[in-house]
Amino acid sequence: MAEIESGEYVDVYVNFPSPEKRDDVDPNIRRWFAKSSPDVLGGVSPEMMMQRFDDAGIAMGLLNVSAGSVYANPHMGGWGDGFTLDDFRETCEKVASVVKANPGRLQGTCNIDPTQGMNAVRMVEIAVNEYDFRGVRVMGSLVNLPPNHPLYYPIYTKCIELDIPIVINVGFPGPLRFAKFQRPIDLDDVLITYPELKLVATHIGHPWHLETVALLQKHANLYLMTAGWSPKYIPDEIVHFMNTRGQHKVMWSADYPIQAFQRCVDEAHKLPLRDGVRRRYMRDNALEVFRFD
Repeated sequence: MAEIESGEYVDVYVNFPSPEKRDDVDPNIRRWFAKSSPDVLGGVSPEMMMQRFDDAGIAMGLLNVSAGSVYANPHMGGWGDGFTLDDFRETCEKVASVVKANPGRLQGTCNIDPTQGMNAVRMVEIAVNEYDFRGVRVMGSLVNLPPNHPLYYPIYTKCIELDIPIVINVGFPGPLRFAKFQRPIDLDDVLITYPELKLVATHIGHPWHLETVALLQKHANLYLMTAGWSPKYIPDEIVHFMNTRGQHKVMWSADYPIQAFQRCVDEAHKLPLRDGVRRRYMRDNALEVFRFD
């Protein structure tokens, strides 16, 4: 029997596809990913997404939605004024309906904007208590705040209270946004302050990925998902960590529609991983960090 077989994989970062073709896709995203994964340009229904999901042998996934809108001007961060809690609920409903239509296959997560202040904390409560979402996410380069900014701290407190992980982007962002808000070392402040916080870094942290490895070794409740990177490009230092002290720390994801499910499955099977590590990477670690009941 194979170490892990098709039909067992768990993807911890599936982005909600756009049902309409988009002409506003970030130029860097279009340049880097549209050729290998044209779904990033939209025109994909949830049913089409699930067919790709099934064809790649993925058993379960975390379906994410980004509420609000992002300023085109990179010097401005956050969703801006006028975004209400009712608007947030309407966004959550989109994910919840797809999760409900695919019982046992998907669970919800959502992005949170720390610049919303106390409403950001209320949104975490709404996501978890009203929609049973299994985590929240923040991308620092979209809100123009590093993860050790004071506006994040009430969100971290609420995540601890609700016993859910928070996912934080690290490293150079794909969109044309500032990388300075996503330096992995800033997570050290957070995890020393909140050692019980379950925090999942995503997107490797390149070019500071050695900081990522050091932080993963230091902090018991810090994890990594390799979303945003096709597996064949994962740095050797990360692969070595996966094979040694970090067997329980790293999770697989295609980051659909940025990348195609099948490509990332195929490349994950070619990684030089020791016996038992691939199963942890593509399934078991995700089940231990996130609730998939």
